[in-house]
Amino acid sequence: MLQDIFPKVYHPEFHYKDPAMDSYILFYKGHEVLMLHAPTEEGRHFPRLADIKKHYGNLTSHRFTYLFSVDEEQFFLLTLEEPEPDTAFPLYEDGEIAYRFEDITIFRLFSPRYLAFAGATGSHIYNWMEGNRFCGRCGSKTAVGKKERSMVCPSCGQIIYPRISPAVIVAVTDGDRILLTKHARGNYSHYALVAGFIEVGETAEDAIVREVYEEVGLRIKDIRPYKSQPWGLSDTLMLGFTARLDGSDRVRIQREELKEATWFPREQVPLLPYHVSIGQEMIESFKRGLL
Repeated sequence: MLQDIFPKVYHPEFHYKDPAMDSYILFYKGHEVLMLHAPTEEGRHFPRLADIKKHYGNLTSHRFTYLFSVDEEQFFLLTLEEPEPDTAFPLYEDGEIAYRFEDITIFRLFSPRYLAFAGATGSHIYNWMEGNRFCGRCGSKTAVGKKERSMVCPSCGQIIYPRISPAVIVAVTDGDRILLTKHARGNYSHYALVAGFIEVGETAEDAIVREVYEEVGLRIKDIRPYKSQPWGLSDTLMLGFTARLDGSDRVRIQREELKEATWFPREQVPLLPYHVSIGQEMIESFKRGLL
């Protein structure tokens, strides 16, 4: 999965410090991330601070915020005070050196894996910081916390911690069959499992029962935990489960959410040539008789 970067180790501990010249710099614009294309051994990669200073030496009104480390590699978020990144950060290109914004979905297939994980996780923190630039209590502009990962309001003292949205994803099986769906919206066109966010006051198990009934009209039983996955592309912590069909196998699709829901025999289960998500891992595990 995306977070499986062994033998490298992810270090999420908070630090308040400045970047070194070899630190990776992550700069996001909405759903896109800045990538440096260069004829080097690294090829397409995140720029380092040395690159930013070399190509954007006149950059003003900016801030670097420490994100995390992978082994000894440090990652920082670059944010600008200017409201329009296109104006404040014109893309640089000179011969074989080029900066380009690319959609963060590239991290599904990006290599090396630890940089893909860093890019997805960095976008999670960026989304949280962008969504809390102003205090929701008094409206004052917030500042990055210096003692812990937080946004702090200097006026009323409110402390805002990172948002992690818990969601469930479930492999519903019936003997040698598994239920696969396709979303009605979004740009993910492959088969997937039933999934959804946990509502206020729900347990994860309650959310699974509700989501399966709402989306496909099925009853389930024998709900068992599988594993979890941080999924920075949607600011989510995915909680994986398995469950067995209980009663009728007649599917009733919730058209607002799904455009297809089909029972697949084990030998006919379609697989992607890769899997970075917990859902695709569970589908593959079922295909191989491990689930």
